[in-house]
Order: sequence, then C-alpha cells, then structure tokens
Amino acid sequence: MSLRVRECQNQRGLSLLSLIIAVPLLTVLLWTMGILALSSLRSYNRLRAESELVSELSFAMERICRDLSYGEEIDVTAARLRIKTRQNTESPGYVTYTQDTVSPCKPVRRKDQPITGDSDTGRVVIKEFSYRQTGPRTVEVIIRGEISEHGLSYRLHTAVTCLNIKE
Repeated sequence: MSLRVRECQNQRGLSLLSLIIAVPLLTVLLWTMGILALSSLRSYNRLRAESELVSELSFAMERICRDLSYGEEIDVTAARLRIKTRQNTESPGYVTYTQDTVSPCKPVRRKDQPITGDSDTGRVVIKEFSYRQTGPRTVEVIIRGEISEHGLSYRLHTAVTCLNIKE
C-alpha cells in the first residue's frame, strides 16, 4: 500500500521545462495550421469564382451559337446582332443580342433579358462582346469577362455557321 502512495506522490504533472518546450511548439503548430487553412480558403474562393466566370460566359456563348446555328437570316451591326429564327411553324421571330453599357457589369442581353452579369462570387463584368460576319453564313463571336475582385479574366472566341441560310 505504501508503494502505491509513493508512486502517486511522484507524479505531480508537467515540469516547468516541459511547459517551456511545449508552449512554443504548440504555438508554431497552431500558427502553421491557421496559415494552411487560410490559404486553402483563398484557393477555394478563387477556384469557385473562376468556375462561375467560365460557366456564365460558356452559357452565353452556347445560347448565341444555338440561335446562330438555326437562324434563317442574320443582321450584324455595330450596336446589335439580330437573328431571324422560326419559333413556330407559322411566324418567324427575331432574337437580338446587345450589350448594356450603362449597367456596371455590362451584361449581354438577349431580347432585352441579361444572359450574363452577377455571380455568387463577385460581379462578372463583360469587357468585350464583339461579333462580325466573316462569310455569308458565318459569324465570329467573342466574349471576354472578368471578376475584378479575384483578378480573373476569361475569353471565349468562336465562329458559327448558320445552317439554314442559303448561299
């Protein structure tokens, strides 16, 4: 019994030397983990913003390409891209693409409805929306957008052949 009492009395906790060594090591470890967590969070936010920028511009480009591909007539001016489409069998309709230069994000509009603009991670600003007719059935389209909060920029460039236009 007296042996057990002595063992318990010898175990008094941490010594001053072990505390002097443990506290700085623990501080460095926590500091390093904090830096890693912050770096990971910044990388995640940047990748998410890049993904949204690409997604938004890709959606706009796909929409324009689809309208052009099945358009029956195209009218390209400096102010607008106008495409005649057959919405139903009786009457043709027109789809007009313009860029709103008054709004801060300068969205691309289809029939006066924005198809680019705000995103969850920041404001997508359309820096360039251009198009030109390169042949009787071909239109070249360029869209470039950026999210300035993250310093990201993305540019899409394509040429579309209008399938329903006779040469």
